[in-house]
Amino acid sequence: GFAMAGSISPEEYYAAKPDPIAPFAGPVMKHMNDDHSDSTIAMVKHYAGVACSEAQIVSLDSMGMTVKAKLEVAGGGFAKVRLPFPRAVTERKQVKEVLVEMTRAAAGSE
Repeated sequence: GFAMAGSISPEEYYAAKPDPIAPFAGPVMKHMNDDHSDSTIAMVKHYAGVACSEAQIVSLDSMGMTVKAKLEVAGGGFAKVRLPFPRAVTERKQVKEVLVEMTRAAAGSE
């Protein structure tokens, strides 16, 4: 397949901890996708420089989010775009603060 290759030791694997926002990432993504897809479209354009007509957050972690975007360039189609957060987050309140901050920055650049 075409996956990212990497290597970790068994010790590193056993020492790894789950991402701190994993317990509530699903509800946050659902809320953003159901109620704020226009904001996600604007963030993809602002932070990744890619025009898109649809955007759905497909993963969310303490360092950022991955968005499945319907492109308006290169013949269209869908691509996954990684949008890093400006800082790491560990709590639900921080996720909201960062998403609001990113939404405002994207709206201000239009």
